[in-house]
Amino acid sequence: MPSTDSTHSTGKHFPRSGKNPLTYLLLLFLNLLFLPPCQGADVVSVTSPRDGQTAEARTELASQLYGLNVQAMNAAGIDDARKVIDALGQPDLLAAIISANSLPYLDERRVFSALLRSGRKSVPLLIAGLDPETDQRVVRRWSGGAVTGCNSPAHESDDWNFTAGDQQEIVRELAEIEMPFRGKVACGLVRGQNSNPQSLLEASDRGERLHIFMDVAVDGQSVFLLANIIPSGEASTSATLNFLRGFSGVAPEAMYLRYAAGDRAWHTTGHYANLTVDDAWLTEPFGNLDYAGLLKEMEKHNFHTTIAFIPWNYDRSEPDAVALFREHPERFSVCIHGNNHDHREFGEYSAEPLDGQTANIKQALARMEQFTRLTQIPYDRVMVFPHAVAPVETFAVLKEYNFRATTNSESVPLGSRPPASPLFSFRPETLEFANFASIFRYSAEVPVSHAAIAINAYLGSPILFYAHEGYFHPGIGVFNAIADEVNRIEPQTIWGSLGSVTEHLYLIRSRRDQTIDVLSYSSDFVLTNSEGKTAVFHVRKSENFMPDLASLTVNGNPQRYEKLKNEIAFDVLLEPGSSGHVRILYANDLQTSNIPLSKGGLEVRLLRWASDFRDLKLSRSRIGWLLMDFYYRNHLDGVERNLEPWALRLLLVMVAFAALWRFRTVKKSVAGRE
Repeated sequence: MPSTDSTHSTGKHFPRSGKNPLTYLLLLFLNLLFLPPCQGADVVSVTSPRDGQTAEARTELASQLYGLNVQAMNAAGIDDARKVIDALGQPDLLAAIISANSLPYLDERRVFSALLRSGRKSVPLLIAGLDPETDQRVVRRWSGGAVTGCNSPAHESDDWNFTAGDQQEIVRELAEIEMPFRGKVACGLVRGQNSNPQSLLEASDRGERLHIFMDVAVDGQSVFLLANIIPSGEASTSATLNFLRGFSGVAPEAMYLRYAAGDRAWHTTGHYANLTVDDAWLTEPFGNLDYAGLLKEMEKHNFHTTIAFIPWNYDRSEPDAVALFREHPERFSVCIHGNNHDHREFGEYSAEPLDGQTANIKQALARMEQFTRLTQIPYDRVMVFPHAVAPVETFAVLKEYNFRATTNSESVPLGSRPPASPLFSFRPETLEFANFASIFRYSAEVPVSHAAIAINAYLGSPILFYAHEGYFHPGIGVFNAIADEVNRIEPQTIWGSLGSVTEHLYLIRSRRDQTIDVLSYSSDFVLTNSEGKTAVFHVRKSENFMPDLASLTVNGNPQRYEKLKNEIAFDVLLEPGSSGHVRILYANDLQTSNIPLSKGGLEVRLLRWASDFRDLKLSRSRIGWLLMDFYYRNHLDGVERNLEPWALRLLLVMVAFAALWRFRTVKKSVAGRE
């Protein structure tokens, strides 16, 4: 068998991970032998002609979130009812959603019987779209008397707060978390006498509380009941608010499908978080950032800090700070923050042409390689752009030079528009732009939404925070409360470097044939087989093949792959408890040894000197800190791009004037003594 990494357009390919290919062939043969001849539905969704498109759209959206296949059906008569019963009896069905308007055409006993599987287990059922007009007798029958109807709210409102219950098995990290909802709530579910259904979600506004999502057991059948809710779809200027409202609008369906599908739904293998401090270099202390003090807080409150390091500072690191980073890689790490950090060096091409930005990226890598040689501290190829995110063509350059990702307060490149899909706002990472991973991060310097933390934890998304040295002016423990909240909501959170985040930037799901699908957002990631048996991982990653792949390896061994239209596909065979490090490298002309490390012209040097004065001196005074705090909290892009250069020049003039004044004063004093 050839040991090349050449591409193939058809056929299966053996993973080159050091395992016996005969074992892989046997396992693949058994998988194909027992694979069903056609794939059935994961979810059956039953609606009636009276239902609007909103509920069906929410079902489809939640199903897409988890990669589930939906079979949509209509129930408006006896013939339809027979087809529904047949569909519900599919052996591999994971979930069934029936609209309240469809219930009169179906018999609950036949539906429950169709959902029953071997071992007395049943496919969970969701009855959605209950409203005040739903026949109460029908509701009683289908809920076993646990719910008797759905009453209208005492007042109309378009702004509600949804609060999840405490049933950990279903709501998980959302337990007792309040989420904003923009839209209509048709009614509140009414509990029957002598019954105690689980309330999974409540809607509240102006003192009124409505049960809108419940779970009951009817003769062993798990039945979820959902009041009709209609999200407004109104967009906000706040990305975080859009994320919160977008998720709350589909939260009941998402919770139900996640519970029903289990590991057959897309999910992550862990929960990851990180705090990044921008601009700092390795001197102790760096303004208000006391590295030794921060280490104590990280160990006590369990978090990790990455320094977004300006490559211009590559040769300025001081021994005490270097020692802390080298001795505690589990708490400290380094990524790349621009190159010279001379204002917005990765902004509009009219001011900073793409050729110049490309040269900056290459020099940044050369400087960081020298930083590692000088300090023995590794760095992650993750770019944090200075001031604001770059245009999409710069993303393509980062991909070409094998950066893993970029993380900023905006995941959409400068001059680009977000995709139309509502799913875009549900995850912080995306490959939509230049096929390069862009990850959204939250500022720790403004109040952090507990709901955003909880929803990201529920979805398994990486939770990234950032700050500047002035953030620590009130005390080195200022981030502790946020870290504690993250760890409280999800105690299994792994705090690590941005490199470790990108190494786990993928989703997995189990197949019917006991193999595992992988959807990767990263070109450099680690798969781990936590199963008790050998497993095949079917990996897919979105790929535009710009530039061409130079290599694809698993644990350093060449890996064959399929080159599909818009993605790359390959299989990895892993023994129980083993891991496979997948690494995709792209062809480029980078030769860091040939790139000059010069510090640039006088203006860049003066800018870095002024920035050091600001961060190391000015920020430690009360007035200086107040000015910086206002600056960073407001993130005034116009100020950064237009006023900051003039502010620098003014500062330099003031320093020069002060020096001249001092020189003349000293000269007069000496002359007087003479």
